[in-house]
Amino acid sequence: GLYEVPGMMPNNDIRVAWNSNHALWYVGAPLRPRPNPLNFWDRKGPYSADQIRAAMGSEPPDDWGGGATAPWMQNFVTLALGHAVELGFDQARPLLHWCALQAILIANSAEPRHIADFVLPDTKNDGGFYQSLNDLYDGYAHDADGASPPGMPADSTRGFAGAGAPGTLGVTFEGYGSIAAAAIAIANGTSGQAAAWQRVGAWHAATVFYNHDPRYAILPRPGTVS
Repeated sequence: GLYEVPGMMPNNDIRVAWNSNHALWYVGAPLRPRPNPLNFWDRKGPYSADQIRAAMGSEPPDDWGGGATAPWMQNFVTLALGHAVELGFDQARPLLHWCALQAILIANSAEPRHIADFVLPDTKNDGGFYQSLNDLYDGYAHDADGASPPGMPADSTRGFAGAGAPGTLGVTFEGYGSIAAAAIAIANGTSGQAAAWQRVGAWHAATVFYNHDPRYAILPRPGTVS
């Protein structure tokens, strides 16, 4: 209800009550997490510039407003929603498509390795969400350039090399990229899934996470892939 996802029981009493009460909680806050083009689930923060530097080893965007999110957490939600759909709860499908779109958009962008980011800035200094990935990447030192090539992958046995500096959480030794790839794989029917999978599929299948951790050993399901 909070994100006005179509087809999700719009007149259900529980949804209406939750939407109203959750929205009221945000009154007076810098940002109400209403629908946004990059499908940020929520505004996480406020973060400090020092926290961004510690996590990612780089400066935040020059127009950053202090909010950030953890894409890998949203990708775990996508995996749960995808599993629910496969168990027969088809009412979860619209929310699955909404939730999965963030990883798909990043995978299809000019800097696909951002799917493996530990945190991703989401809020501009005008109080609103970034409206496009190009808008986010512009002025963001952490753009998968520099010492690491912008292509994919650098070392498939460990996961994404990461756009962050060595020794930071931006170097994805925990498999954040594999979480994103698995989320893309399970999101059948989501717009852009096929193009995203073409970018990450071969890399994903070569990772230690795919080969040794069944949580990530996921491929697109048989059927329509958008």
